[in-house]
Amino acid sequence: MDTRVALKDKTELRFYNSSNGVCVYTIQKELARGAACIVYDASYVNNSGVKKSVRIKECYPFALDIERCENNFLFPNESDRDSFEKRKAEMCHAFDLGNELFSTSGLTNFTSNTVDIYELNNTIYVVTNYQEGETLSHSKFISLKDCIAVVKSTAKVIMKVHRKGYLYLDLKPDNIFLLTGTKEVVQLFDFDSLVPITAFKSGAEDCEYKISHTKGFSALELQTGKLRKVGKHTDIYAVGAILFYLVFGTIPTALDCGIYAEYSYEQSKYAAKTFQDKMYYELTDFFHHTLANFYLDRYQDMQQVIRKLEEIEKLADTAIPYILNYYASYTKAIIGREKELQKLNEWIENTGQSLLFVTGMGGIGKSSLIQSYLANNAQKFDTVISLKFYHSLKETIADDRQFVINAVMQSPQEEPDEYFIRKLAIARKLTHNQKVILIIDNFIGDNFSGVEELLKLGWKIIIITRKDILKGEYFCLNIEAIQKKSDMYSMFESYLRRTIEPYEYPMIDCIIEKVQGHTLVLELIAKQIANSFLSISEAEKLMEKNGFSEIAPEKVPYTRDFIAYTDTIKNIIDTLFISSQITEYKKSVLKGISFFGIEGIEVKLFASVYGLRTKDVINELTTDGWISINNYKIVMHPVIAEAVKGWKITDTFRKASTHIMIELKKVLKEDKRKALHLCEEFLECCKKDKELASQNPYRELFFEVLSAMPRYRESYILNNAIELIKNRGDLNGKAVIKLYEFISEIYEEQRDLDKAYECIISAEDVINAFSDDHIKGQYYYLLVGYYDYKLDGWYDTRNKEDAKVLSLLMKNLDKAIRYMKKSYHQDGKKLLAEYLRCKANILIRSNPKMKFRIDWLLNKVDDIIKKEAYEYTELGCGYYLTCAWYYTYVEPNGKIVSKYIHKAYEIESAICENDLDFIDNIIIPSANISLESGQEKKAEKCLLFGIKLCEENDEIIPFIRKKMELYTYLVDVYYFTDNKEKYSETIKIIKKANEKYKDIGLFTDIKEL
Repeated sequence: MDTRVALKDKTELRFYNSSNGVCVYTIQKELARGAACIVYDASYVNNSGVKKSVRIKECYPFALDIERCENNFLFPNESDRDSFEKRKAEMCHAFDLGNELFSTSGLTNFTSNTVDIYELNNTIYVVTNYQEGETLSHSKFISLKDCIAVVKSTAKVIMKVHRKGYLYLDLKPDNIFLLTGTKEVVQLFDFDSLVPITAFKSGAEDCEYKISHTKGFSALELQTGKLRKVGKHTDIYAVGAILFYLVFGTIPTALDCGIYAEYSYEQSKYAAKTFQDKMYYELTDFFHHTLANFYLDRYQDMQQVIRKLEEIEKLADTAIPYILNYYASYTKAIIGREKELQKLNEWIENTGQSLLFVTGMGGIGKSSLIQSYLANNAQKFDTVISLKFYHSLKETIADDRQFVINAVMQSPQEEPDEYFIRKLAIARKLTHNQKVILIIDNFIGDNFSGVEELLKLGWKIIIITRKDILKGEYFCLNIEAIQKKSDMYSMFESYLRRTIEPYEYPMIDCIIEKVQGHTLVLELIAKQIANSFLSISEAEKLMEKNGFSEIAPEKVPYTRDFIAYTDTIKNIIDTLFISSQITEYKKSVLKGISFFGIEGIEVKLFASVYGLRTKDVINELTTDGWISINNYKIVMHPVIAEAVKGWKITDTFRKASTHIMIELKKVLKEDKRKALHLCEEFLECCKKDKELASQNPYRELFFEVLSAMPRYRESYILNNAIELIKNRGDLNGKAVIKLYEFISEIYEEQRDLDKAYECIISAEDVINAFSDDHIKGQYYYLLVGYYDYKLDGWYDTRNKEDAKVLSLLMKNLDKAIRYMKKSYHQDGKKLLAEYLRCKANILIRSNPKMKFRIDWLLNKVDDIIKKEAYEYTELGCGYYLTCAWYYTYVEPNGKIVSKYIHKAYEIESAICENDLDFIDNIIIPSANISLESGQEKKAEKCLLFGIKLCEENDEIIPFIRKKMELYTYLVDVYYFTDNKEKYSETIKIIKKANEKYKDIGLFTDIKEL
């Protein structure tokens, strides 16, 4: 226990310098404690009367019995007086050494600048310059990269100390000062422990120096006093220990210092972050060569440490794209597959074959074979990518949940086909000159679109499927039942967890025959026997009744009798469930797991949404063979999942599913990216049961899913929104009107205005039934949107038809405003302001002479924005753009136009989440307004800035499309200003782009004038 008494805050220290002048310092607070001293923040007033901050170190050793008197005098016990005097002398020596190091080229910025040394209160005080920052022991780093950068900087300072001829020896977080605002500059501020490198040449008995070290950061040779073994490698241990402390939040133990030690990175401070596998390998290697107990197993020079840290720092940069590798952790014994493994290996070694289809009936062992091969042969590949088939080959590759390229993500406006092309282009660059294998499991599609593009990558590609693939078209490896009986017995024993007794062989032969050697079924049977749910004789009788032989007397290829086989496997699995006397609760849990699809669900998340009190049931179901745990996910074999999904839905599961849907709704709102796919899978299964699909939690979750779904899934949104409206149950009015909005907007974007109108008109009776003015206001605004699409920007009407449409638009807008004025909903004021702004905007464009009416509308909007604090919202941005239009047409004033555009730009910059929306919401309107207000140069500048934003994302097709759209607007600007040279240049750019992008189907039609 540290019983030292620190100086109180506001204590004045009156020091005398060599000229007998007085220097007064005031203690502000205690900063830190070391073995030999206490460090304070302090201040003094300089000759200009300005208060300046310093740090003061007071010699006050922890190990000595020293009492602080009331006058702050330090009084040592008689037995410790000589030791105290020695410590003070050591601090004086450290002060001189610190000054020497500070004056050394290369160390000036990395050692604290000691101002002076004083004697007072029977002790020594060292004053150093104050710099903004904190010690490493108090620092918190957002990223692993920052941790490594700081430790690398520390290693560089220690290397300079070594080159000066010293060892630091007591390196620890408390002695490292990190300056505010940088990770590249650290300062060492305690030099009491510095010892010349030559000090230990002759051993401990001749060493005249005090050896300081701190438990947890000192090497074994320091802790045990084996000073002959002390050297540069001793400081190298401390560097490794500091990084270990920053990564794991604890000091390394003896187990962490073994040359083959393993580290639990999932328990590190940065476990939530994703890093490439090589980073973990290199970091482990770094710890092995810095923390090693035996000093010769460590790096012998700090330059080696720095080079290694530089390499790890690059790998820890999460902003750099890399493919997240997959490592198979398959542990089951693969028995009797030697021939298949040999064929697989021959295909791998054959450079002429890129694509392999692994075929066979469900549960026969296709995936197990591939996973086993990868587990034993991962060293043959630089990158392994393992995916579950999802809708189509292109969507499987585009799925960022499975195929992860760090710092690369699908844009919300990007179609899967477009992202597929971009993602493959990035993957091709990242895997150049690498040996890559891609596995796509459970392929069930009929469309092979995307295969050609995949083959161009030069990867090895394995597609695992139950489908019958025509031989000769592609290389196929068909997996059938294991042929050798001895292998069957060995496999059965591995799951039985005991040897087969002689009298049991006939019964097992019967079981094998009845299930035709089906691997998954045999595994399940063996596990039920192992867990005492069945005896072997009972299993034999069950298979006599439910085996494959009852399907058809003749032997037929499984693909031609696929349905019959599937039905029989389901029947066997159902029978095994019954025989295992599985509880209703466990059946409900299994049903819940099956509803989340073949990709599975994280154990922790499932326990949360299902409401499991403990995870015991998960462990039991894993032991029984019904599920497995892979990378912290619960996974169910597709064949078992098909059987479980076919069970009748019980009251227990209905109750559980209600809870699951309520919890999923919460998870979806917190983390859309994580939960959207899980919600979609669960709802698709619930949809098949009328009672589940009639529950309100089902409808509410489905509504949230549709709201969160990216717009490229428009067919999914459209079909399910229509279905949800038909079966809306107790969905609230806000949700219902939003569903109609989804449908009408999709039809409008598809230019199917008739269907959009039909949808909106059909909503009238539904909306009126709610008797809610807020919902009615939103309904009439849907009609405003429809007529606005129909008008297509022609507010200064061209003909009678345009005039009629404009009249209907204004009529419905007035109704929307009238109803929204009566709204008591939380967002009622905001929507009212938006409707008023919309009306002002249309009047400005269609009838600018109605100045007083427009002024009144804009004043109302301004009042609501100020009162409700809506300025930094889309409403605020839209309001300022409308004001810019006002000073373009109603009271033309270029300066005021620029002011409002600038304000709108400022707001959109703060709230907009992506560049495409920013271009649509602010760049294009600003260019349009600038051109109309006679500020052609500003219009050009806006469009060129938008083009620059697009070029920063030039691999993403929506950005390419948007860039070409901006070029067409730029052509209009140059035509309008009669700038023939730039007009011609831009036309050439568009033509060149048409040629460049023709392979991806992009063409910009431009009419030369």
